[in-house]
Amino acid sequence: MTQTVVSEKGQITIPKVLRDRLGVLPGTVLGVAFSPSGREAAGLVGDSWRGYRRRGGPRTCVVADFLIAAHAIVHADRLLTRDRGFYRTLFPRLTVMDPAAA
Repeated sequence: MTQTVVSEKGQITIPKVLRDRLGVLPGTVLGVAFSPSGREAAGLVGDSWRGYRRRGGPRTCVVADFLIAAHAIVHADRLLTRDRGFYRTLFPRLTVMDPAAA
């Protein structure tokens, strides 16, 4: 996992390996916004979890994984994660990006 630290001025540096993989160049404008999940995402979490367990899905996955996916579906256009199999299998509507894929 790549980590970064928030500076005293509140700034962060996106590690070069991620900038290269995502195509972030100097001058690229990135948006940052806080979006609470809301009812639509919460409903999707409940429906997805319930369906997963009914199909015999083990409790090795936690509800937080479902919340992450639902939030990305409702509030973003993709999810950056190394866990491609889980998210792609259970959330086919979700566009998944693997930072390790070049």
